[in-house]
Amino acid sequence: MNRGAIIDLVIVKMEEHTPFMPTGDSLLAGGDELDEVKPIYHYIEENLQEAADEMLLTASLHRLDKIAVGWIPHESGNTSGEVNCGYYVSKPDDYLRLYSAKLKSWRRVVHEVVRPDDAMYALQYNPWTRGTAQKPVVVDKGDQHPLECFSAKEVHPTDNTEISNGEFKYIQHFNADTNYPKDVAELIALNTARKVYEIFGNTEMVTQMTNEIKQVLQVMAT
Repeated sequence: MNRGAIIDLVIVKMEEHTPFMPTGDSLLAGGDELDEVKPIYHYIEENLQEAADEMLLTASLHRLDKIAVGWIPHESGNTSGEVNCGYYVSKPDDYLRLYSAKLKSWRRVVHEVVRPDDAMYALQYNPWTRGTAQKPVVVDKGDQHPLECFSAKEVHPTDNTEISNGEFKYIQHFNADTNYPKDVAELIALNTARKVYEIFGNTEMVTQMTNEIKQVLQVMAT
């Protein structure tokens, strides 16, 4: 389901629970009364991107379409001095979430990143506790920072063999033209509806949408 179909699904989800028309008619009813519900459409479109990205960050990786690209060495190159065991790698402009990463010398693929608030983060800057080829680590400090990959085989800073023979796949930000699987689209629709209900201060329906999101995630994880 693409962006247009997901917006339609948001409306369906909201109509199942809340009549927005003053007379209690369907949200899609015709006539002059439609003017009174136009803000609903505006709120849906305004919140769709953020709501979608939140769910794409949460949904099971195996249900998401990944993009495979070549590694893009960051201008910092591989780390220098005694920390010459990793690489700084630039993220594509539409990067949202890591799907998989593997440098040439790594023994396994990495699917999850380490964040600065994770206890594993500080360990990567100690030569005795950082990731190894057997248990590699990818650090993600946020949107404005490259990915930091530990630990690569020690090589000369100008040697990009580790990257050129490696693997990098990622999940992109919500894209209007992408056809998302039904369960992923449902998550996005439910989260968008939740955000609209938050705008209207409808805590009961916010809770309802939250519970439905949890149910979809549980089914998706099985």
